[in-house]
Amino acid sequence: MCRFAHGTQGLNPLIFISFDQKIDPQAIVATVGLEANGTTFAARIASSEEIAGDEVVKGLVEAAEKRDNGTRWIVVTPKQSLPKDSLVIVSVGKGTPSAEGPRLTTSNQSFTFRTYGPLKIVRSRCGWDCRPGTPFSFEFSNSLEEEGFESSSLKFEPALEKVRAQVHNRWMTIRGRTAGQTTYTVTIPGTLKDEFGQTLGQDETRTFIVGDAHPRLTGANVLAVADPKSENASFDVYSINIPSLDVKIYKAKVEDWEKHLLFTQGNPRRPKPAPGRKVFDGKIKPEGDTDRMVTTAIELSRAMNKDGKGHAVVVVTPTKWPNDYKPEIKTWVQVTDIGLDAFVDYESMLAWTTDLATGKSLEGVEVSISHTDYRVNSNSEGLATIALKNNLSAEGEHQLVVAKKGSDVAFMPQTTSAWQSSSAFTARGTFDALRWFSFDDREMYKPGETVRVKGWLRIAEGGKKGGLVGLDGNASMSYTVMGPRGNKIGEGKAEVSRVGGFDLSFELPKTPNLGRAYVSLSVSGTRGTGTIHNHSFQIQEFRRPE
Repeated sequence: MCRFAHGTQGLNPLIFISFDQKIDPQAIVATVGLEANGTTFAARIASSEEIAGDEVVKGLVEAAEKRDNGTRWIVVTPKQSLPKDSLVIVSVGKGTPSAEGPRLTTSNQSFTFRTYGPLKIVRSRCGWDCRPGTPFSFEFSNSLEEEGFESSSLKFEPALEKVRAQVHNRWMTIRGRTAGQTTYTVTIPGTLKDEFGQTLGQDETRTFIVGDAHPRLTGANVLAVADPKSENASFDVYSINIPSLDVKIYKAKVEDWEKHLLFTQGNPRRPKPAPGRKVFDGKIKPEGDTDRMVTTAIELSRAMNKDGKGHAVVVVTPTKWPNDYKPEIKTWVQVTDIGLDAFVDYESMLAWTTDLATGKSLEGVEVSISHTDYRVNSNSEGLATIALKNNLSAEGEHQLVVAKKGSDVAFMPQTTSAWQSSSAFTARGTFDALRWFSFDDREMYKPGETVRVKGWLRIAEGGKKGGLVGLDGNASMSYTVMGPRGNKIGEGKAEVSRVGGFDLSFELPKTPNLGRAYVSLSVSGTRGTGTIHNHSFQIQEFRRPE
């Protein structure tokens, strides 16, 4: 016997009980008893309407119907309401009969659940160490009513910014922009409801003491693009409780990109220098409140060209850090007005150039692929098409799509990983591939039985006009049957018809290993990749429960 009960229950709950054999529900309900506070309550079989109205129990019944061949479950409910806030013992008594044979159960089987009591706060917490950003959590005695709950019903002293509160089952989780070294008082309204329609009754307050924030430094890594609408080109980093930042800025060119990737690896055994020419090396002090996230704009004009465009590599680290794992930001920043997108298929690249600030198409932008001699100007729609060839780049080169308009240059790399060097901007050949469809007659077989497998084969042609077509030539098929332990238990050949159909059968050994086996099908005499296909099935014994 198995049962289902989750959390506190109502006073007239539906109780789902399942068994390992077929049952007669009328015989079972006569042995089911419910006891609470020393009082026994009789049970009755729940109606189909009652089951349909309970999503959880309805799902359990549907799953049981699919899983079992016959009725092995029952849903009961008390004939009269159970008392509140009580432990309920559900028992299926000794002598309960099965519908599969004469044997009866030899002992009582039981499980328990609790009915709901008054709604109250069980506990509240703020993580292991209450730091800025750690959510406030409340656990309640009953599951809460999720529909209709509003974060605005909560009160905070002092005020909390960016409040997001959620309720799920018995928990309420409150997130917000908490400040360090601050004591917050949270008021839960007395109108808060549980799933049984009860309210908290009166406002409840809890206090959380938020400590100081751990130092933190974040920002875009490897590659970033400066805001085109900003008057002064800059790169933003975000920090908490870091009084000073060490900043280095390098003036770079597009040709330095591969050096930058090697630099970002940070290999301590083979360190690489930053690319470009250093134009700044100094300290910058973040300005803002303690224990709050501070945005620091690193001005980049000293690394730009006369027109204010260009490329810079920015390296940022904290001047001091509490341990040896000091964070470090290494970012290539593009300052450009050109927006660049590229789409690649097996034979060409379509680049789209736009004004980064407005999104309007840019005409007359020269688009190229690095390490090649391709140069194509964008048309009035900002589009430029480049026909790709094989092996455009040499081994180890990281290719870029480069867009240039006057002295303004933007680029898009094929990867931002120094560990990947294969080119994405190269022609890729098309190929034909076989498509398989196979099925068997039973999916599960006893030892010694015959397995029958049928199916069809088609060729999926590559290229622009590719589609599904029939097989070429005189295709033939061979197969190998592999047991659950990976041992060969059979083999043979099968015919493939002119329309790609095949039909084969084989007999299983009398004493094979039990479990999931497969037949490996191999076809020859036709074009296309994917000439091998595996079809799985099960080998199992069938025994009565006793």
